[in-house]
Amino acid sequence: MNFTQTVLQLFIGGEGNFRSEKDLCRLLKLNRDYEKKALSTALTDLLRSGDVVRDKNGKYLSAMRAGAMRGTVQGSDRGFAFFLPEDKSLPDLFIPARSLGGALHGDTVLARKSLSDSASSDEGEILTVLNRGYRIITGVYDGRCFVQPSDRRFPCDVFIPKGKASTARGGDRVAVELTDYPSHGNGAAGKITQVFQGENELLVEEEALIAERQIPTEFPPSALKEAEKSAAQPIEMEGRTDYTSLFTVTIDGEDTRDFDDAVSIQVTPSGYTLYVHIADVAHYVKQGGATDKEAFLRGNSVYFPDRVYPMLPECLSNGACSLNPNENRLALTCEMHFNSEGEVQNVRLCESVICSNFRLTYGEVNAMLQGESPLSPNHAEALPALKQMAELASLLSRQRDARGAIDLEVKEAKILYKEGEISISAAERGTSHRMIEEFMVAANEAVARYAERAELPFVYRVHETPSSEKLVAFSEFLKGLGISARFSEEVSPADFAQLLSRVQSTPYYPLVNKVMLRSMQKARYQTENVGHFGLASTCYSHFTSPIRRYADLAIHRVLKLALHGNRSQIEERQRDLCTEAARQASERERVADLLERDTDDLYKVSYMRRFMGETFSAVISGVTSFGIFAELPNTCEGLIRIERLPEDRYDYDADAFALIGTRHTFKLGDEISVTLVRADLTARKLDFELAGEEGGGSVTSLHLQRAKAANPLLVKPKKKSKKEEKTSSSHSHKNRTNAKKLACQKGGPKKGSSRKKR
Repeated sequence: MNFTQTVLQLFIGGEGNFRSEKDLCRLLKLNRDYEKKALSTALTDLLRSGDVVRDKNGKYLSAMRAGAMRGTVQGSDRGFAFFLPEDKSLPDLFIPARSLGGALHGDTVLARKSLSDSASSDEGEILTVLNRGYRIITGVYDGRCFVQPSDRRFPCDVFIPKGKASTARGGDRVAVELTDYPSHGNGAAGKITQVFQGENELLVEEEALIAERQIPTEFPPSALKEAEKSAAQPIEMEGRTDYTSLFTVTIDGEDTRDFDDAVSIQVTPSGYTLYVHIADVAHYVKQGGATDKEAFLRGNSVYFPDRVYPMLPECLSNGACSLNPNENRLALTCEMHFNSEGEVQNVRLCESVICSNFRLTYGEVNAMLQGESPLSPNHAEALPALKQMAELASLLSRQRDARGAIDLEVKEAKILYKEGEISISAAERGTSHRMIEEFMVAANEAVARYAERAELPFVYRVHETPSSEKLVAFSEFLKGLGISARFSEEVSPADFAQLLSRVQSTPYYPLVNKVMLRSMQKARYQTENVGHFGLASTCYSHFTSPIRRYADLAIHRVLKLALHGNRSQIEERQRDLCTEAARQASERERVADLLERDTDDLYKVSYMRRFMGETFSAVISGVTSFGIFAELPNTCEGLIRIERLPEDRYDYDADAFALIGTRHTFKLGDEISVTLVRADLTARKLDFELAGEEGGGSVTSLHLQRAKAANPLLVKPKKKSKKEEKTSSSHSHKNRTNAKKLACQKGGPKKGSSRKKR
């Protein structure tokens, strides 16, 4: 036990709690200067790790004794914030500005419920900041000595000392590296590191977002050189199963450039044999090399409407590792044998060589399965295999339904940017999307079960059971709709699936679908298998996308060692690496998701600017204490502030997702007609007002009928309100607003598909 652990034991045992550093020196009988310095170092380390906290009087105590919880800060543009605990079974806390303790939006902190007698039950205070969430922020330089952050969840301007403004001039959009954070009454300070310039305001804002999230945009020369050398290796057949004569296709989106999976099928006397071939990235990216270190740092590829920042250099992601048609490629193949009912009978994993016959798109496959002529005469050869795949996919879908998998309808946007023009529509999931999704889910499950049976160190994709708090809130919401549903702590996916089936033919279905989604946890990576609730799977992994996800690459390495019988190397080298890969992949996925969501919002606002004053049909997609959010059929969403609603006395009912007045009520899922009155590109926010009689006060049936018919074309131009615009608040804390979107994520998004290959 080292000295830091010895000090920690004092706090765990209680003897060290509520003591100052001097008190601890006396307790430990530390008299020499080097001993006192060692104690200071140990206390600093314990504060950083979150094991110990310091109160307002400078006394130390264990985090557990202080009632501390670990989590992140979600700021607001009104100065207060919310604490989101890592333990999702715990409730979020409201943090007033006075209790932030220097914490900023995005920081990882320790917090506790407020001890003040005057505080509400959901109020908290920040005890200590463990990690800063942002090192770089972007904003507008005032030309003198301050930068106003673009993200208004950062409550204070950043001071720029003399000589730290680079070449920035007043009004410039800039990136600031924070050098000092708020503390003891002092604000944040930093230096300007980048000035964003360009005629296209949209692309300037996008560059700023990428800089703020610190997404690597260039590969280091060492990684590029190593990747190019690796990509130039000849294809070796020795020791691999030769599948080059097996009819094989890739099926992806129209604009997909990296093909990391291909499929083959054979009909057998007892059923089907499905082959899911995944690019053997681990062959080209050696563990510990420069390319591997950069891939680990990135964690995943990040996709935007106009570009992609890949996890691997292009010579690998679009070259040697990509399963391009008519070229031999190295793969890991999951060969699955199914009976005539779609039940898996046997699985074989092997290193292989394949040669894809065709590169097909989702649209082409959908058209061919619907009886339309293929765009290319050669593609007609694929039709028999595609029909067999569709048959098997239907059987697999029935099997998943039978075990209670939850098939939520997640509405996603398809955003295209070509030659400076933006188009936005709701993404569609056709037969081909569902078919490939079923095959990838089957392969991911098969690989995870193989690893679990072999007791291999592994990275599982887990999705935990909803918390009891969320289950109670969901039950109360359903009760308000007149739907009887009680969920125990042992709730199963089948309970949710049966509920969806019960309401599918009712008007409540879209609403129940939306609130059910928000009641679920977020999927993540970890080395302990706890199953995947949404898929009703006891064992699940991400195996199918190693070009774009580091978690997949990590388990490919484990599988390859297992196939070669190198058990000692697996235990010696992979267990700790899997833990690190799970942690890093989860964190980088979170960053990528936030950035892609912010970028989508940016493009949506830019697209909607042309429709200022126009009226659309919409659905209430979120309800807060300060207004309602409305979503258009094309997935663009905006806020209707409470001051723009018809005059009334409104009470916010969080459990019912409603603003309830004496004369008007607005509930989640209600259909309304809205007029666009503001589109703020920098804030990435839209503001609506209700369309209707005199000042947008009420919704008339005529307006609603017209808006529905337009869906969402122009109904009636309307002048902007002359009211002074105020800063739009973001979607807030889930208990107070219930407007925060929680995704039952089954896999990261892939360019060219809605949510492909879970």
